[in-house]
Amino acid sequence: MNNKDRLRSVAALNQPEDVWFPDREILAFQSELEHLYAQVQLWLKELIDDETVRVSKIRQPVYEELLGSYEVPALLITIGRDTIKFKPSGTMYFGCKGSVTVEGPYGDIELSRVTRDHVEGADIKSAIASEWAWCIETQGENKPVFNLLNEGSFTGALLTIVEARGA
Repeated sequence: MNNKDRLRSVAALNQPEDVWFPDREILAFQSELEHLYAQVQLWLKELIDDETVRVSKIRQPVYEELLGSYEVPALLITIGRDTIKFKPSGTMYFGCKGSVTVEGPYGDIELSRVTRDHVEGADIKSAIASEWAWCIETQGENKPVFNLLNEGSFTGALLTIVEARGA
């Protein structure tokens, strides 16, 4: 084996195990957001069809230290005169691969895309098909609590930020 062959061997052994491509992270986050928004629109289909709610999208700038500046889609849901905005925060967070604040007139909902092992409820964990799932994040006694985002949890949380207290 000559020196060049030996150098090729050394290089092959010293390859990074997990090469990181920032552009792929951004594209994956944008794709996950589109999937989330499509799911939300399915859950609200009946209300969209009877014109109780209107849905649209805008572009939202995001800045992350590791990824720089980029744009993502932001979902807008209009109920009467109130607009609810899905405001993505980014994808590079400790313990999650995506964060979205859902801003309403009477509060906010935090959505986080976390691994199955962070989702509350053993029966729910086994029902999650992929490694990552969108959850509603709330603050527990000593740590965040992640409850799986589904039609019931979403519409219930949505009510808490659009319904005036005492109405």
